[in-house]
Amino acid sequence: MGVLIMINCPLCRSSALTHAVRYLPDGSKESDIQCRNLKCSATYRTKETVYRIIREPLTPSSLH
Repeated sequence: MGVLIMINCPLCRSSALTHAVRYLPDGSKESDIQCRNLKCSATYRTKETVYRIIREPLTPSSLH
């Protein structure tokens, strides 16, 4: 089950909506996001990446 991650507009701090998502070859995810505040309506791109594994599986067989 996925988790909804809310990101606020970096300009006006209002809530924003994700319009497009691309998974990149390096394992990261790029998203195009638009501010919901009609007076702002900024569109921007974010990049989500894993930079550290906090806990690995106990055994390799638990991956499947």
